Amino acid sequence: LMMHKGARLLTPEPVVNAIADLANTQTDPLVLQDLFAKVTEIMAGFDEDLRGSDTLDGYSTPWKILLLNRAIIATRSHRQDLIDQAYADIVRYLPRQAKAFFEESAEQMRKVDYPQEVKDSVMLWHQRYVEKPYLH
Repeated sequence: LMMHKGARLLTPEPVVNAIADLANTQTDPLVLQDLFAKVTEIMAGFDEDLRGSDTLDGYSTPWKILLLNRAIIATRSHRQDLIDQAYADIVRYLPRQAKAFFEESAEQMRKVDYPQEVKDSVMLWHQRYVEKPYLH
């Protein structure tokens, strides 16, 4: 990626949409782990001016979509370290949307046959930020 050479992503929508399309067609956890790494690189190259906007959380829609898709990719990768990294970024960058995201994630754990360790990890995040919404 050009981000390795210091390039900045100035028109994020096509890239964000392509990531969403690609993520929706993948089921192999190893492929999703690789995709997670690529999305993390893209996030690093996301132009700072395009992250911010006048939206409720202060972040632009492409940035939000990228963060949410990255968290979904992490969940589907079955890697707890990636889940923790992505979910922490949801809390950091999208605090007002975190509760709804964790509620939906918990619902998916009930519907989809994920490995137990993935379910446990997701449910822990749900418990922290939905059932016990205080950070003390």
